[in-house]
Amino acid sequence: MLLDAYLRVANFLAQTPTPGVNTPVPPETTHFQLDPVRWILMSLYLMVCIGLIAVVMQTEQKQGGLQGMLGGGSSPLDHKYQGKKSYEENLKTVSNYLAIAFIGLSIIISYVMQQ
Repeated sequence: MLLDAYLRVANFLAQTPTPGVNTPVPPETTHFQLDPVRWILMSLYLMVCIGLIAVVMQTEQKQGGLQGMLGGGSSPLDHKYQGKKSYEENLKTVSNYLAIAFIGLSIIISYVMQQ
């Protein structure tokens, strides 16, 4: 439902002529229809975008200021044998997977929409 409203607005903005430019308006305005594959891809893409935003907003910066820029703080080897992953490490893993899904879906959607 939200996706359909977004696509209607995008279609309207794409067909609106630029002021001062004489562009012919087509006699019929075509409604942008999505077939089921495109609709599923766009829905999945929207969910990945919202998930990526949510995960990035929940992460905290642990090394800030001058110490973080110059490489100060604990080394990665100190945390290697601690056992279970912490909440921050899980968020980092999830954000990595969501970023890969975001890039992959962007490429797939750009290819499918050109067809």
